[in-house]
Amino acid sequence: MEQAHPQEHEVPGTVAVVATPASPAQAQAPKPVAKKDHASKQAGSKAAQS
Repeated sequence: MEQAHPQEHEVPGTVAVVATPASPAQAQAPKPVAKKDHASKQAGSKAAQS
């Protein structure tokens, strides 16, 4: 864990940017498990717009 100290500078920045768009996408992904195809398509559409 101490090794992450020097990377902590880049960790919060990258996590914040990736967590923002991935938050809503992942939150809806586990819900419609049966509609994996639909979720995948929606995730791709949102990712393309992002």
